Amino acid sequence: MFNLSNLQHIKENEIADAKIEKLRAEQEAARREIEKAEREIVQGENKIKRLMGVLSKEERKARTHRLIERGAILETFIPDAENLTGDEVIAELARVFRAD
Repeated sequence: MFNLSNLQHIKENEIADAKIEKLRAEQEAARREIEKAEREIVQGENKIKRLMGVLSKEERKARTHRLIERGAILETFIPDAENLTGDEVIAELARVFRAD
């Protein structure tokens, strides 16, 4: 036999089911947000690595340029520098700087 309390239980179950579905939808939305944030983190980390590589390359280029420039300056003050060994250049520099 059908009674009013059965109707009340059916209605309560429908409300509970709707709440459950809403919570599941919210959970799925949160999961998608987390995945998006994780992808953005990975992209950010990759960008940092890329920029660090560019910075390192630029620092090496600047150092190489500076060393070449200073070597060229030294060669203008050391007679026949292009024909000297590294040790001979060091000895010549040591002699000049000790004289001061």
